[in-house]
Amino acid sequence: MKDLDGSITYSSVISVNVKKITETKLYPTLVTGQNIFLESSSAIEKAIVELYDMNGRVISSKISAISYGKQEINLPKVISGTYVVKISDNQGLVVSKMISVR
Repeated sequence: MKDLDGSITYSSVISVNVKKITETKLYPTLVTGQNIFLESSSAIEKAIVELYDMNGRVISSKISAISYGKQEINLPKVISGTYVVKISDNQGLVVSKMISVR
């Protein structure tokens, strides 16, 4: 960046590491009802399940217990469109996936 006095300075580089704390699958990507499925390799006691629209607005946010294996997650009733489902806990991001609701 060049300052008004003509001197040049550089900002330091910061790296961000996002690690998955568990192996988790979220499907389907094309949702025709209000249900999605989650398969987790470990239980998560207090998972935060959030649904975002494509403008970044939070449509829904709830705390849920996620058990080991396959389970069904009910989504709120929304209009057709593309959304991002994000599941995290106090240790970090578990899974984030874009879905289309029809």
